[in-house]
This record gives sequence, structure tokens and C-alpha cells, in this order.
Amino acid sequence: SIKERLFSRLRGTFLPLVVPPNSQQIILWSTWLVLLCSLKMFQSLARERLECLNASPSATPLKYLRVYSALLLVLSTDLLWMKLCVGFCSSCNSKLFWLMLFEPLSIAFESLQSIMVHGFQLLDIWQRHLMDSGVDYLDFQKTYKQAAGSFSEWRGQLIRNFGFVIDLISLLMSLGHYSMIFWLRGMAFHLVDAVLLLNLRALVVSFLKRIKTYIKLRKALRSLDGALPDAKYDEICTYDDECAICRGPMAR
Repeated sequence: SIKERLFSRLRGTFLPLVVPPNSQQIILWSTWLVLLCSLKMFQSLARERLECLNASPSATPLKYLRVYSALLLVLSTDLLWMKLCVGFCSSCNSKLFWLMLFEPLSIAFESLQSIMVHGFQLLDIWQRHLMDSGVDYLDFQKTYKQAAGSFSEWRGQLIRNFGFVIDLISLLMSLGHYSMIFWLRGMAFHLVDAVLLLNLRALVVSFLKRIKTYIKLRKALRSLDGALPDAKYDEICTYDDECAICRGPMAR
């Protein structure tokens, strides 16, 4: 949401409150900021490009895979940077440098979410390419059927649940970042401390609101499933209708 993005943008503005104003610290944190901004930029560009390719009927699996590999590169670079940060924090034995891990963790989980969502889209493009090439698509599709429903329904549930978890993790990373700055700075009752407390309060409210919204969504989906149950195989055979997509018998 817009509020969560705003909290993400404001994280770096409070670093001067706890970072010592010397040349070594300025160079270190400037490098950290430039790298993270670069990773976020490449991540956003890759997602936007993948969305455009997914909406394009002429997109090929190879073209989509080339852009998709950018997300894998962002994730691998971010994991490598976190490993370096952990080693640096352990060697320096300073709690200040643990602030380096909150933002990379958010980028890692957001990249995982994008990799999962666009990975399914890559699978859809590959399936469409197989259909256009004359490959027997039905046998290929049956391997992805699940006992609870079709592959598309299972995928929708997975994306929805994983997106909820990622939203909570992003809010927790922001909450941990502000809390650690507050802890390192100490209680001084200045204007900046009031702003930090307001941000912490807003994050907690957003966290609880996101959980309540997800619970309401799950209840609504259960009610919908109860009101509109899936048709059984015998009922489909009795109806004897054609699929609106493949124009073939529905009971196969």
C-alpha cells in the first residue's frame, strides 16, 4: 500500500540520528544506501517489464525468462550483501551495524514474492506457447491438477497467502528498524522522538489492520465457497456442456 511504501522510504532519513558523523561511517552507509537503491530500482524495473510482457500476446518464454532472470540476480546479490553484512557486524561487534539487515531482508522477501508470482506467469506463457506449437496441452496440464481444485485455484490461494505473509514481514522490518533506532538513540523527548513514536504507532496499527483485513477476506471466501460449491464429476457429465475456452467436452 501507499502507507507501507512511505514507511519504507522514510527508513533512511532517521539514520543520521544514530550514525557517527565521521568519514568512515559516511562512506560505509552511503555505499549501503546506493546498493539498496540500485537493487530496488532493478527490482521495480524487472517487475514492470514482466507485467508488460505478461499483457503482451506476442511475448515468448525466452524473452520473459531473460527479464525474469533479473529478479534472480537481484535476490542473489541481496543475499550476498546480507552475508557480508552479517560477517561485518560479527567482526565489529557493534549493534549499530545490525541496522544494515532490515532493508535487505525486505528486498529479499519482496523479490521472493515477485519470483513466485512471475514464475507462475512464465509457466502460463510457456503453456500458451506449447498450445500454439501443437503440443498436447491436456496431458501437460493434468500433472498440475490438485485434489482440492484446479492448478489456477491452488496458485491463487498460494499467491494470496504468501502476499499476506510478505506484507506482514515488510511491516515487521520497518517496525524493527524504527525500534532499533529508538533503542540506540535513547529516550530524549525531542521532536524527533515524537516522530519516531508516531511512526511506530502507525506501523502497529497497519500491522493489526492488515491481519483483520485478511481474516475478513478468508471468511468471505469461505462463505462464497459454501454458497457456490464446485460441481462434481457426475454433475458435469450429466450437464454435458462444452468448455468455453477449449470448445471441448468438460468431462474429460
